[in-house]
Amino acid sequence: MLSSLPDVEWLLGSRGYDANWFREALKDKGIRACIPGRKRRKKAVQYDKRRPASAELAEGNLMLEAASEPMLRARATLRHELVALEKQVRQLAQNDPVCHRLTSMSGVGAVVALTFRAAVDDPARFRSSKRVGPWVGLTPPRNQSRERDVSGGITKAGDVNLRRALCQAATVMMNCGRSIWFRTWGAQLA
Repeated sequence: MLSSLPDVEWLLGSRGYDANWFREALKDKGIRACIPGRKRRKKAVQYDKRRPASAELAEGNLMLEAASEPMLRARATLRHELVALEKQVRQLAQNDPVCHRLTSMSGVGAVVALTFRAAVDDPARFRSSKRVGPWVGLTPPRNQSRERDVSGGITKAGDVNLRRALCQAATVMMNCGRSIWFRTWGAQLA
C-alpha cells in the first residue's frame, strides 16, 4: 500500500487511518500526515486542524482550483465574521447584569440569556415569576371536571424562539455537566 502512494507533501485521511505504524511509515517517506487521532487514544495526536482538505484535493486541477478558491475564501471570511459576532454576543451578555446572572446557571449561555432578556423586556409586567411560564407557553393545559383531571402537553403559546431556547438550555442542564441541586430537583419532578 505504501509503495503505491504518489510523491506528495501531505496525506489527508480520516480517523480510520490513525495507526502509529502508518504515521511512522509516512514520516519515513517524507510525507506529513494530516490524520485526526481516534477518540480512545491515550495520547492525543498533533495534526493541522486548519488545513483545508479541499484545497489539496483540487491542487493540480485548474478547473477545480478556479471553482473552489472563491468558495474557500468566502468560507474563511464567514468563519472570521462568525468569530467576531460570537465575541460580540458574549460581551453583550457579560455587560448586562440580568444576562450575566442568567449565564451563571448551568446550560444557559449568552444566546439563551439575551433571548430571554429581549423577550421579557419589562419584568415588572408580571406580578410574579410564576406567570412567565404560562406566558411563554411552557405550562400544560388542564382539563378538569368532577373526578377527572387531565394534564396535557405544553400549550405552545407565546414566543417560539424563547421557548425553544429555554427548552434547549433545560436539556443541556439535565443531560450534561456535573450534578447540581437544581438538576437533581428537575429529575425528581420528571
